[in-house]
Amino acid sequence: AQQYPYVNSNLRNIQYQTRALVWDLNNIDSAGNPLVTELPLGLTPPTDSTLVFTAQGLGINSNADVAGRSHVYRNGDTDRLRQDAAYWKKDTNGDYKYNWVNFNDDEVYSSMAYDINDNGILIGNYRKYIGGYLRDKFFTLDTNTAGEAPVTPADFTPGISDLSSKAKDINNQGQVVGYIEV
Repeated sequence: AQQYPYVNSNLRNIQYQTRALVWDLNNIDSAGNPLVTELPLGLTPPTDSTLVFTAQGLGINSNADVAGRSHVYRNGDTDRLRQDAAYWKKDTNGDYKYNWVNFNDDEVYSSMAYDINDNGILIGNYRKYIGGYLRDKFFTLDTNTAGEAPVTPADFTPGISDLSSKAKDINNQGQVVGYIEV
């Protein structure tokens, strides 16, 4: 029952806790295994919780900054579990610290960060209703500026269109690759 929490006729929903990890292939132990670092979640689960909490690392730069997403209770609201874009950077002790990407928009349902370049520019997408349609929109965020809000670049027209767009990768020249509806 713990491994298969949802049982309906022959359907089973296998749910596992997942965590973002960094495997450092340049630091190998005596057994030949790379150094593995688990990145913190965007929340501290209650000790008696039966919920499944996830975090994913999806991109890394040469500074070892990680882009991804994690479950989070936005602004401490424990009634609503969300999965939002995040990034992790090392502090002065070399420990990874979680950073939530705050859109300051209650209409954003979820978000995900896919990559971060060596200049600290994070890219990803968020999901919200635009023009009556649930859409994914591309965003950028300068992680070097505290309190910086994510920016949604213009699509084919000035302003924010109702076309879905996703950014998937960014290089050190600030060029982003992804896709958009046409």
